Amino acid sequence: MRFIKAENSQQIDDQKTVILLEHEEQVRKYLSCQKRIKGKKIIVALSPFAMYELEKQGVPYRIIDDYYDEDELYKLGIENYKKVEALCNKIDEGIHSTCPIFKELKIRPAFFSYYQLKIIYDTVTIRLFQLSKLIKTEEPDRLYIYETKRYPFGTSEMAPGLLFDNRESIYAHLLTCKKWNIPVVKLPFVPYPKDFGMITKSPENRLMRWLQNYPRLFDLAAETKKHGFSVFFRRFKSLFYTNKDKVLLFGSGYNWDDCREELASVGIDPIFIRFWDNLETWIEIANKFDTDNLPNVWKELKSDKEFLKLFVKNNVDFLPVLEERIRFLIERISLACISAYEKTVEAVKKRGIKAFLASNFASPTSRSAAQAARNFNIPVVSWQHGNYGYMDQPMVIYYDMTCPDFHFVFGEGVAVKYESSAKRFGAQLIPVGSPSLELLNKKRTSNKVEKLLSLPRKEKVILYVSTNFYQNNLYISFPPPFSDNQLWRTQKGILDVLAKHHNYSIIVKMHPNPIYRESPMRMYAKERGFSNCRFIIDECSFTDLIPFADLLIIDFPSTTLLEALTTSKPIFVYTGHLRLDQKALEMLERRAFCYGKLEKMLNDLSKYLFRAKTSKSVRLTDKKFLKAYGISTHGIGSGMRAAKMLKKIIMEKSK
Repeated sequence: MRFIKAENSQQIDDQKTVILLEHEEQVRKYLSCQKRIKGKKIIVALSPFAMYELEKQGVPYRIIDDYYDEDELYKLGIENYKKVEALCNKIDEGIHSTCPIFKELKIRPAFFSYYQLKIIYDTVTIRLFQLSKLIKTEEPDRLYIYETKRYPFGTSEMAPGLLFDNRESIYAHLLTCKKWNIPVVKLPFVPYPKDFGMITKSPENRLMRWLQNYPRLFDLAAETKKHGFSVFFRRFKSLFYTNKDKVLLFGSGYNWDDCREELASVGIDPIFIRFWDNLETWIEIANKFDTDNLPNVWKELKSDKEFLKLFVKNNVDFLPVLEERIRFLIERISLACISAYEKTVEAVKKRGIKAFLASNFASPTSRSAAQAARNFNIPVVSWQHGNYGYMDQPMVIYYDMTCPDFHFVFGEGVAVKYESSAKRFGAQLIPVGSPSLELLNKKRTSNKVEKLLSLPRKEKVILYVSTNFYQNNLYISFPPPFSDNQLWRTQKGILDVLAKHHNYSIIVKMHPNPIYRESPMRMYAKERGFSNCRFIIDECSFTDLIPFADLLIIDFPSTTLLEALTTSKPIFVYTGHLRLDQKALEMLERRAFCYGKLEKMLNDLSKYLFRAKTSKSVRLTDKKFLKAYGISTHGIGSGMRAAKMLKKIIMEKSK
């Protein structure tokens, strides 16, 4: 591949030229100087932000998705699971050989980092696949792309752990790799808009780091943040608890936080010994450990041909894009794993821990802490957080079922789906339900939220909830492969229909995570004059908004679907971005209006808003899907069932 500075390249009128544009600032810059680029130009948008700006400017374009079959891409993502496992094995073998303490403690830093390794490996190979398909189809004489920067990662708020900062262009990184057979013209770097990527460490973040040294005080702070100051009454009652089994909670509590009274009723201390899972903190603690030998692991891997083969696709060697992250894993994350292990051992010895609890094991430090508990013969029990069970989703196996001895899941359908996979790693699945979902039935309208919304009294309210763009955190776990570009088309289509119905108030709830860019929906609605639409990001949660809604629309049936199903409100569900298993879909169709084709959903939605009728019929009180994948069906509440099962596990382990 020849990488050419733009100002030195010669333009030929009859050449086919492909211009890759990734965000709106690049579009504007390109349009201001496009006359300098000669030949037949094909503009390819790489993201919704470029799509939106090109549409606004009236410029014809294609999207990167146009060049490949989604089934072929899905196959690539599924094959990557074995490749990432092989990658983990190679790295862990090197760490165990060089630093035997890791092998002795049964700590596998790479395999414990599987979740993030799969994300970055998929992110790079998906983009390499897309570029290869584009080049093969178009056969351009020249390809233009804007330069990118390398942004901090690891302890960065915008790129925690091994992840890429979403301002970084993986496409541009890949086109600097060897073995591309066309000239690539590198245009000068154009930054993202200034309103993205400005996360600052809040006082709350600093407070949580300080509280890490005081696990019970940290637990009080975390519970107060979720439930308010009413928790102090519960804490006062806890002063009279005696002989309660103490448990350690690692990371966020979620369902564990919502069943404390039930835990207390069966003899388990409802005040957790709680650790905050923050990589920066663990690395700081790790500075006391000897790091001299770990860099040698990378030196050995660089000469391992089998290892290097894992980073070649279509003859392109993409190791340079991932090298610094793999070295960070070896030299820094490994030490953080030791820190989490040692901290857990200290708690076990000092406080008499009877069980190790978690909501998931997506981080290497959470797995290392769990391994410490297991080495001391303490049961490790996790509890499903979020939706799964009603579609193929192999990533769940790696971040929820490779670590615990027992994994509480929401419904029987989840247990049936993953039972054989969990057995491979020695995890027993126990359906208990979700107290967090069950508590939604008791949730009332909030005066604070009502004041925030200021809804007209006589208008009906439509609540449309959408997911975030994946950007550089794209990985393949469910069919079809997720596409930010296709999601943007869905969002725009739904907004266009809703805005026509001026007699409704429209609330659009967007994902609050600041590492992802906000969808252009808000700007699109403003420019189109959609006066009946208002947008909510982090001002309140989706569940805070549900009581105000007369109709719910979901474009990605994730946890929001389970939350919506706790009501008897009409729900429109688009399954084009997440394909449900046939049996699960049939159950859901009894309760909600489900559509795999966007055009069909938009037509039915418009008719429903006019006449409250569609071509489909549902029973708004049907709970079959929710019982299969969300709540307890054992005659007692989910919290009590979980508490009794945990007590049984502790007692059997103590024999």
